[in-house]
Formats: sequence, C-alpha cells, structure tokens
Amino acid sequence: MKKESEQEDRLPADKRPRKAKKVGRFALRTADVAVDATASVISTVFKAIGTFLLVLLLGGLIFTCIFAYYVKNCLTPELTIELDDYKLSESSTIWYKDASGSWQELVTLAGAQNRVWVDYDSIPSYMEEALVSIEDKRFYEHKGVDWYRTAGAFVTMFATMQ
Repeated sequence: MKKESEQEDRLPADKRPRKAKKVGRFALRTADVAVDATASVISTVFKAIGTFLLVLLLGGLIFTCIFAYYVKNCLTPELTIELDDYKLSESSTIWYKDASGSWQELVTLAGAQNRVWVDYDSIPSYMEEALVSIEDKRFYEHKGVDWYRTAGAFVTMFATMQ
C-alpha cells in the first residue's frame, strides 16, 4: 500500500487518480468527480416546487374545463321573464279636467316608495355623474369590472376571517 502511494507521488499532478471529497457524512462519486450534497438538495427542492406548480396548473385547467361545461350545458339558455310577473312599485297620478278645461292633479297614489318614471335622456348629466361617483369613481376607465377593487375586496374578505 505504501508502495502505491509512493508511485502516485512520482506521477505528475494531472496523471494522479482523483479521490472523492468528503462532504459532511456523504461522499458521492460520479465519473471520478465528487458531487456536492448541497447541489442534490437544491435540485430536489426545485423538483418539488416544479411539481407543485404543475399540479396547480393542471388543477386550474381541470376546474376551467368543468366550469366551461357547466356554463355551456347546465345554465338555462333562455330566460322566460315577463313584466307581468313582477309588481312594480311606481306611483300613479290621477288627473281631472276642471270647468275651465285645464288638467289638474287630483291625487298621487304611491306604494311603499313614491317613484316616478324618468327617461334616461331627461336625467341631467350632473345627476348621472354624482351617482357614478358615489358607486364607482373609475366607472368610465374600466370595462365593467374594477379588478383593483375586486382584488381589494378579496384580500379584505380573507383578512377579516376569524
């Protein structure tokens, strides 16, 4: 054994056989090259993260397909809604013609709320802007869904859970 180590010492450095490096309790050797145990741990972590992301992606695709099937086949294609099915809570005004021939308001009949029908063209622009500013100040900027506020409501919903 001593003879072999003496012979190895006489050889040039690039001709000597390589020895495995000891890393902690592990000594891994592949093709005469020592492999660091840390690299194998990092590789395992990346594989686990990749697997997790792949499972999330496939789960999302499966959910999307099931939801698309539900929307296409299970929702009612035509709604049969009639105006006669609902009781409108609007006011009624009774008018009469007096002796001089002019129309006078006799009485206004109202339900729980005194509502009067107004066409959209009759609503002043400042009234429309006031209502929009109360409900959604970015109404004219988004295409129907305010994703910023939707995300905020989602975060608030989970932040206040107990």
